[in-house]
Amino acid sequence: KGESSRAAEAQTDLEFIDGIARSLDLRRFQQTNNMIDGALEEYSWSEMAFLLQGVPVLKADEVYWSRWKLYSRPGVLPVRVGKIRDGLLSLFGLDCVNGIDVDLLKEFRRFKAGDLEELRTKVSDKVMRLLNSQIGGGNTFFLDTNQMRGTPYESLVPIIEDHRAQEFIALEDRPTPRDVMRTYYGYTCLTNSLTNEDRVVLRQLRDPIELTGKRPSYQRSMFPDCSKGLIHLLLNNLRLTFARPQTQVRGAEALGEIADSRALGPLHASLKKKTPNLFWYADPLNRVKYAAIWALGEIGHPSSLVHLRPFVGDFTFDRNALWAISNISHPVALEVLLERAFNEPPKRITCGTFPGRNTSEKDLLSRSYAVDLLWRFQGVRTVKELIRLMQDQYRSVSGGALHALVRTGQVSHQAIRDNFDLVRETLGKTFWPERVVNDLFVAGPCFVETDEGVELLLEHIDRSPDTLSAFRLRPELLEGEQLRIGLLKALSKSTDPLDLIHAMRGVGLLGVREFEDAARGRLPDIAGHLRKSYPQYLFMEALSEMPLLYESEIIHDTLAEVIRTGRKLEYVMKFINGHSTLGHLPVIHDAVMDLLSSGDWDDKCFETILECESVMRNGRVRAVVAKALAKFWSVKENIRASTTWTSRSRVCKEVWVEHLDTLKRYPDMGRITEFQEAVAGLLRLSFIRDCPLDLLGLDVFDELLESDPVRRETEQIVTEQAEDVSDGECLERA
Repeated sequence: KGESSRAAEAQTDLEFIDGIARSLDLRRFQQTNNMIDGALEEYSWSEMAFLLQGVPVLKADEVYWSRWKLYSRPGVLPVRVGKIRDGLLSLFGLDCVNGIDVDLLKEFRRFKAGDLEELRTKVSDKVMRLLNSQIGGGNTFFLDTNQMRGTPYESLVPIIEDHRAQEFIALEDRPTPRDVMRTYYGYTCLTNSLTNEDRVVLRQLRDPIELTGKRPSYQRSMFPDCSKGLIHLLLNNLRLTFARPQTQVRGAEALGEIADSRALGPLHASLKKKTPNLFWYADPLNRVKYAAIWALGEIGHPSSLVHLRPFVGDFTFDRNALWAISNISHPVALEVLLERAFNEPPKRITCGTFPGRNTSEKDLLSRSYAVDLLWRFQGVRTVKELIRLMQDQYRSVSGGALHALVRTGQVSHQAIRDNFDLVRETLGKTFWPERVVNDLFVAGPCFVETDEGVELLLEHIDRSPDTLSAFRLRPELLEGEQLRIGLLKALSKSTDPLDLIHAMRGVGLLGVREFEDAARGRLPDIAGHLRKSYPQYLFMEALSEMPLLYESEIIHDTLAEVIRTGRKLEYVMKFINGHSTLGHLPVIHDAVMDLLSSGDWDDKCFETILECESVMRNGRVRAVVAKALAKFWSVKENIRASTTWTSRSRVCKEVWVEHLDTLKRYPDMGRITEFQEAVAGLLRLSFIRDCPLDLLGLDVFDELLESDPVRRETEQIVTEQAEDVSDGECLERA
């Protein structure tokens, strides 16, 4: 009982941490504060700080253009480190001192507080001491004096302004860029972050400065009094001001990986640069904007909406801007996406994509993409708008609306039930039914268990067997009587039974007797399917799981017919080699011999047969293989290597010795007369006679070297090489 109680508490803690992580990722910091304030009635602050340390950090090298892939992963949602920091600043009431450079949880986790208000009071006293120490060390970056006015930290404003003025006045008459970057005013000037007040102060402090020397490379020693995280932020802000677009792109990508709101200024400035060319790949500066838009989407701050909105509808950046806006949890962002989703494409006179309709394909794709992103705004209004969009005339829009509706989670379950006929109709038209069903298992597991959910699944399993793969998430649903009966009916009526069998194999249904009996009843259809289309590897895998199928006579005859055609032979021979009973069947032997005798085969087909041991064990097959070898090698006689011995031996090794190496697993091949004649014919080729005989490795075959045809040729080769006294090595090896 004690263990179960602890497990329940641990599960509750995980759910609480996941809720905190999701609110941090959406920058809903007020929601985060309310959750923590309510939890402080049950937990002490030190315990709460320990739980908050369990929020995983999204690694810098993890990039998710599809946010659903991140949200649907099991466990606690990982969050960018910058969003965690901004959330903690809001929790402690430190939004006005965004430039404080400390590890917030580490500094404040030992406080004792019964509620959030008491915690903020204790934090405020310590922050005053920390800021005094930080300002004294020369680190005033990102401390906004305008925001600090009217707060408990207003007394620090004159100290900050005086320190910034003194460090700037202390610069030499012609300082280096490195010296200027270390000062607050120099850094903000170089990163295009100067405010109007800063410009006024600079004019009053001193005349314009002329820099000497080149801009320095990135070195952490440039900011000795800053933490490691702040140095990383400062250096990547500077990268956006460099001339090379590649450097700017790397800087923007690094800022997106941090997702810190202190990087907004330089990123917004980079979007204002004019680019002369239209296509993003034609102008390197467009690549900078591309990276900056992605970074702003990762940060997800509402202030970026003004800068991102002009790119919606742009030929180059439309989809990227829509994705970035979808990551901003703000009513205006929802309005932008809805405006794009309901915006009918402009009429055009010529368009061959949709016959009978004058529309723009790119605008339609933009609408579909905007609809697909609406799941990020999980609310009643979003659900209502998605229901409207499901009635759109274009399948890509209506299908995307259904996809987004499923992903919105529990808020959409009742809407799906109320509009079940519309959902069924839309799912029948969508391009991605298996994606919708998979997401339904993740976002709406309760709905899948209902009668409507089972009915919806069964309708589309026959049309799209891949839908069955979703049951791996909820295997217990396969035990339901209604679903099992429906699957048996689908198997008995499926137009593509082998696909359905493969899907059933993936969820472990093939071991159930009733499904095996149903599959055996479809043997003629499966055989016809194998005859009409070339056998895929997945089909062979599905057959290999059901001995009742591949041991039947009709499948044997079908495999023989497929072998005679020579199409995709590697899949069939690999399947036969994996099931030794098939390799001993006379019907398979006859098919292989017919194929080799017809001559309608290529190098790859021939090598596939040589690799199939279960078939090559038959003496009749090996005799036919030997005849085919003689024909194959004689056809290759027109291949001529260069005059050097190395090239001749290389050609020999690549073409003929590979076959002989494969045949070495059958030593008794040397007793077959046809094989002896084939090897003798090989030795008659002019450029084989010049190569060392031991390259061929003929001594492994029983009685081959003692046979008359091979013996005559080897004696003649030795005689010829003995006459060539210049090459003693070849003679010795022969």
